Amino acid sequence: YNPTQGSPPTTTTEIPTRVNTPGERSTEPTVLIPTDELCGSKIDAMLQTSDGSPYVFKGDKYWMMTDDSVAPGYPRKISDSWPGLPSNIDAALTWKSTGYTFFFKGNQYWRFTDRSPSPGYPKDISNWQGLPGNLDAAIEWGKDGDLYFFAGS
Repeated sequence: YNPTQGSPPTTTTEIPTRVNTPGERSTEPTVLIPTDELCGSKIDAMLQTSDGSPYVFKGDKYWMMTDDSVAPGYPRKISDSWPGLPSNIDAALTWKSTGYTFFFKGNQYWRFTDRSPSPGYPKDISNWQGLPGNLDAAIEWGKDGDLYFFAGS
């Protein structure tokens, strides 16, 4: 897709209901999942909460994901299910050793346990020594649970 050519094309992803062996053609229906809002577009953050639920955030919406699709009933408004969390977040991660999920926007951050907010948030990002505001991404990586933050990328 080239932005100078106008709107992006409408996209769907075909998910077969079973896997065919080479040369075999399925007679079972194919499930079509609309992907216009997520695939090929910029998302704000992706994470998996401590209860194992995977989420994607974009603008004022979020999606719960399944192993191969979007869960039924999504997208939903962030404000309807994540109390106090703003739209258009910059980055997010779940820190496995604590079970907390952190969301970052501008110079503030929020802490949640699964979808329940911790009292006293948002807080100033300066509480994380050396961490700049306006992050682009955040991840926990490696067996030691090191946190990595990206800004200006």
